[in-house]
Amino acid sequence: MTKEMTKEEFAAQIIEGIKAGRLDPCNDVMFGEIYSDLPQYYWTVENGKVTEESPFYIDDEQPEFRFGVTISDIENYTEKDFGELSEDEVKQAMLGIIDDYGVDDWYDQYQQSLEMED
Repeated sequence: MTKEMTKEEFAAQIIEGIKAGRLDPCNDVMFGEIYSDLPQYYWTVENGKVTEESPFYIDDEQPEFRFGVTISDIENYTEKDFGELSEDEVKQAMLGIIDDYGVDDWYDQYQQSLEMED
């Protein structure tokens, strides 16, 4: 069984992942909205690390716990079309969203996903 992350570790991994370019904006894949011209990613926790996955490559093995800052979140936050934003602006928007809204909901979902594994 993987050691459970604290909320602080969870948030730090997300922020570090965004800054390092390991975590990209997510599509709203959990709601079945797939736009072929945009990145197809979601974030999940694997082996105690926040990581990015693509739904196109793992089909049946998609983890139950999927989360992330979505393209529509970024558009709403910046009030700009996603295509108009530079890579740096996208990173800043994702960090701003996390700074403003926190990770509480995601962390709660993460804890629930661990309970389901037991």
